[in-house]
Amino acid sequence: MSQARRRLDDRRDRLLRRSARLRAELGVELASWRRPLAAADLVQAGWGWLRANPQWPLAALALAAVARPRRLWRWLGVGLSAWRAGRSLTRLLGQRRRRR
Repeated sequence: MSQARRRLDDRRDRLLRRSARLRAELGVELASWRRPLAAADLVQAGWGWLRANPQWPLAALALAAVARPRRLWRWLGVGLSAWRAGRSLTRLLGQRRRRR
């Protein structure tokens, strides 16, 4: 085997060991993110289900309107306020990203 080939093999081995070490370190560092990311995945899956099955939330809304209309109007006001705040926050964050 030539000297150049041995050097390349040694370099490849060092790089593979380094990659394995870095992957292990990254796994340790990201372990604390496992639960928040799992929760975010659940929220995303739930949102996807709601978008695919809009009849169920609408049926629940109709049932709430029949059962307790005054309470429904109060919660709709709270929901509308939360929705507006979320939209404002989204716009604000979007403007900050564009500035960078």
